[in-house]
Amino acid sequence: MSQGAPARRARSKSHRPARDGGVRTRLGLATASPWLRAPFLLVRFPGLLLAIGSALVILSVAGASSPLFLSSAGNATLQDGIAATCPWDVALTHQAHAPVGGEALNSGFFYNQPSVDALAQIRSADALMNRVDRGIGHLGPPELQIVGITIQVSGGTSSALPRQVRLYTRPGAFSHVQTIGSAGGKGVWLPASAATAFKVEPGDSVTLTNVLGVGPRTAKVRVAAVYRDLVTLPRARFWCWQDHLIYPLSVFDNRPPPPPFLIADEATFLSLSRKLGERDAEFTWVFPVQPRRLTVPEAQTLVANMQAIGQKIGARTPGTFFGGYASPLGGPGRTSSQLSFIADKAEATQAALRGPVQAISLAARAVALMVVAAAGIYWVDRRRAEVHLLSAKGVGSVGLGTKVLLEALPIAAGAAFAGWAAGVWLAKILGPTDLLDAGAPSAALRQVLWTTAVGVVFLSIVGGYGAHRAAESEPVRGHRALGAAPWELAVLGLAGAALYEILTRGTQPVQNGVPKIDFLIVLFPILFIAGGAGIAVRGLRRLLPKLRASGRSWPSPAYLASRRLAAASRIAVALVTAAALAIGILSYAGALRSSLGATTNAKALLFTGSDVSVTVAENIEVPRSLSPNATAVTQIDSAYTLPDQTLVSVLGVDRATFARAAFWDSSFASASLGQILEELKPPQGGSAPLPVLVAGGSVPTAPGESMFFRGGNVEIPIRVVETARAFPGMAPDEPLVVADRQALAERKAPGLRAIWTKGDAGRAEQAIRAQGAHILAVATTHEIQRNPSFLPFSWVFGFLQALGIMAGLIVLVGILLYLEARQRGRAISYALASQMGLSRRSHRTSVALELGVLLALGCVVGIGLARIAARIVYGRLDPLPQLPPAPLFRLPLAVFGLTALAVLAAAWLGAWRVQHAAERARVSEVMRVAG
Repeated sequence: MSQGAPARRARSKSHRPARDGGVRTRLGLATASPWLRAPFLLVRFPGLLLAIGSALVILSVAGASSPLFLSSAGNATLQDGIAATCPWDVALTHQAHAPVGGEALNSGFFYNQPSVDALAQIRSADALMNRVDRGIGHLGPPELQIVGITIQVSGGTSSALPRQVRLYTRPGAFSHVQTIGSAGGKGVWLPASAATAFKVEPGDSVTLTNVLGVGPRTAKVRVAAVYRDLVTLPRARFWCWQDHLIYPLSVFDNRPPPPPFLIADEATFLSLSRKLGERDAEFTWVFPVQPRRLTVPEAQTLVANMQAIGQKIGARTPGTFFGGYASPLGGPGRTSSQLSFIADKAEATQAALRGPVQAISLAARAVALMVVAAAGIYWVDRRRAEVHLLSAKGVGSVGLGTKVLLEALPIAAGAAFAGWAAGVWLAKILGPTDLLDAGAPSAALRQVLWTTAVGVVFLSIVGGYGAHRAAESEPVRGHRALGAAPWELAVLGLAGAALYEILTRGTQPVQNGVPKIDFLIVLFPILFIAGGAGIAVRGLRRLLPKLRASGRSWPSPAYLASRRLAAASRIAVALVTAAALAIGILSYAGALRSSLGATTNAKALLFTGSDVSVTVAENIEVPRSLSPNATAVTQIDSAYTLPDQTLVSVLGVDRATFARAAFWDSSFASASLGQILEELKPPQGGSAPLPVLVAGGSVPTAPGESMFFRGGNVEIPIRVVETARAFPGMAPDEPLVVADRQALAERKAPGLRAIWTKGDAGRAEQAIRAQGAHILAVATTHEIQRNPSFLPFSWVFGFLQALGIMAGLIVLVGILLYLEARQRGRAISYALASQMGLSRRSHRTSVALELGVLLALGCVVGIGLARIAARIVYGRLDPLPQLPPAPLFRLPLAVFGLTALAVLAAAWLGAWRVQHAAERARVSEVMRVAG
């Protein structure tokens, strides 16, 4: 009786929670204790937590990368396009011609309109311009430029004839000229050429005369300052829109330059123009674009606002004579901006890059999902005892998968945010520009959220199914057959199909002026390297067991490493495959990027001839300070051969100094540069045919062939002594004829002198100006390499390299999983071996050798496959095929070296971690858990 009461009380207590149990039963297993504790359980397993978290972070970064990169690439294209274009071409400009004196256009009796003074009309138009752009972002207030007609200036103490000038006004003009002398105060700024001719000093007066219109009108004006003629200075960005008013239309144009500017402030300009009876001044209102932090969507919005402003400025006015072209000044006007073309090209570049970028991003996510799956398998292995217990209580794969899902949710949320933040940071640091669209981070976040959700669900499916199968005693039917299936052949088949498309239909690097990269260019190497690595590793699995038969006499570290490699698990060979894929993608992208860089550099150097080409107005020789690395050439832009009339360019070279500065590659011609220069030696007789080289085309070589030069009645007999595929200084679509410079000068061939030099452009310009020469044009290889046709290719392969680095990080997670999966066995074996005399150093070295061999095998396989793939594809990537040379192939030796160092570092760090964990392990506890 004494025992019955407690028993009854116990039974009654056990049945008391029936009400709570009913609720739990209705809610199901999700409310059971292991599931309630699930979100916090991973904290007890740091290795598992790190593996799952790292895999999900990498997955999130891969998901965020594509919208962020596309935004960065589009904005970089936009900013480069704006920087390469004259600011006034980007700006919104309204241009019209109107009188300054007398009646305004379209007013008065003839037009049945009230008479309006021209100056009042100008004031009214200027007021309108200052109203229409208020509140529009990235658009500055209007600036007014007025250019007068050609007038005459005279005066001073000289008897020189009057000289032609143009009255000119524009905000900021005074601060963008070189002042020679100034008296201050009101007046005009006279060009030095006129001041010298008339012996005029600042403070003197000159007389202006307008000989056009109703008759000569004169006005006397004070000279406030004298400035250096703009035509004698290099082109400046401030004056780019006025280029045609300053310089000859071509450096080969032998006509005198346009009349220089007589610069005045706006009030002085208008006063003088009214006195001179100016009836056809050119008015230009400019609304400058402020490009700082301007993105593609903002640029498109700005274009729409510009169109609205244009409608307000040039709207059709009833009763105007020029219907549809009305200007606030009363006559026809033209409103324009090139920003729409630049923004459209940026959007087209984004569209062209979207395919390959998304393919790279999807590949990165697929590889990251493989590591997520590996983390799920490791979860099963690490929690084997718990899995068996839950299975014994009737929990199936769905319940176990739910447990994995609940455990992973907190770390997934943190990983998603960390991956998104890392993606934004990396896009700003490593992308084409740090400028991102306002909506790009939110688009990346949406992509990260669904990508992470897919990853977590995939992890729960793999973990739940793996746990359920691990708890069953019977093997899965067909499991071995599925594992032995040659999936590599299927992947290689897809790679072959991609390669067939590349080789048959081509890749068309540039379409309609927009660089285009076929996504197959990035898909093919991923498939080829993955399939090739799979086949190589399948063969490796057959070779590794043979290590058991050798190595008995090896040192202890090598012997232990060989035994572990001989018994390598599927995780080990999967690690080799992952390493080969990561290193292969990195090497492929590096090879194409190096090849593209070498090709771009060669094309730029071939076009300019050397690092810097400075065209001058005088026939100067090379300055002494530049002589070790410079040469002087004669450039003739247009000539043609007779009698066939083939249009050619002509280059006169100094045979003694040409090799010092000119860019040369052995692929340009079968003969060396020295041999070619020797063959160009002119004959003794002045009437003998001139020996020439022809590059980039052909001209007839029959006796009697001669060249005729535009700009003069000069005909020179020639004899072709050598041909070349390419030659420094050649243009894309025209044969180049090369001859001795002195021989061309003796035969009176017209041309311009250019100094080619290696090194810095600023140093070359300074040395040339020191000789008193006037610089007409400067070309550098850097400017050509910034060509929009080149940059997107470099960006995409940089993004592909980032995928390789990301895959390398995934390999590091794989190393962690590999070490964690075998940590129990390593701890037990180390404890036993250390009792038999194995030193810590020998054990650590053996682990380093094991990891090093696995990673080195992956490195060799990946680099070998990448080299094959890059060698096949590189010839299809030529952004400017019309400009020689053909694509050059270069291996990324720096990438190979850094990869080798990374492999050594990973092996050493992995060995250190294994040694550290083995020394801290409690062998009895490890054996209890393992048992």
